[in-house]
Amino acid sequence: MSFGSGRAIRLSVIDTVIFVVCGGVVNGWDLLAADMHQEVSERAFRATAQEVKIAPAECGDNAGLLGAARLAFDEMG
Repeated sequence: MSFGSGRAIRLSVIDTVIFVVCGGVVNGWDLLAADMHQEVSERAFRATAQEVKIAPAECGDNAGLLGAARLAFDEMG
C-alpha cells in the first residue's frame, strides 16, 4: 500500500478538513506530494478528496521534538 493509499483510506473513514503530514516524511514532501494527492483523488470519496487539504507540518520533522519540549515545560509549571 502506498503512502497516498493510506491517506485515502483514513480520509474516507474520518471526516477531515486538513491532513497534516509530519515527522521524517516531511523531508521527502517534494517526492511524495504529487503521488499522494493523485492516490487520494483516485481512492477517497470524491467529496472528501475535493475538500481536504493535505499539507506538510510547518515545523517539519521537528514536530515530535517540539511536542516533547512543550510537554516538559507544561509539566514543570
